[in-house]
Amino acid sequence: MELSNTKIVVAPKELAEYIDKKPYFSLIKTFDLYKIFQTNNTSDSYVVPLKNKVYAISDLATWKKASDKWYGEYSEKSPFIVYEPERKQ
Repeated sequence: MELSNTKIVVAPKELAEYIDKKPYFSLIKTFDLYKIFQTNNTSDSYVVPLKNKVYAISDLATWKKASDKWYGEYSEKSPFIVYEPERKQ
């Protein structure tokens, strides 16, 4: 949520049960089928600098292997993986 600077989340019942247990959400209002939450971990600015390093990959075969490994070993400190094709100069 912090990366996309999301302030408000409208959650159906199943998601609301999960969000209710997270400390970085505050309940604003409850309706029949939905709950509205405010996030507590976003800034008031539109752009938030990344806290993690970015790992750029230019070969698609390498990108797939690195992505598979990233999903298998993800943590909050994992670098972001981006595909950046080699530039012709």
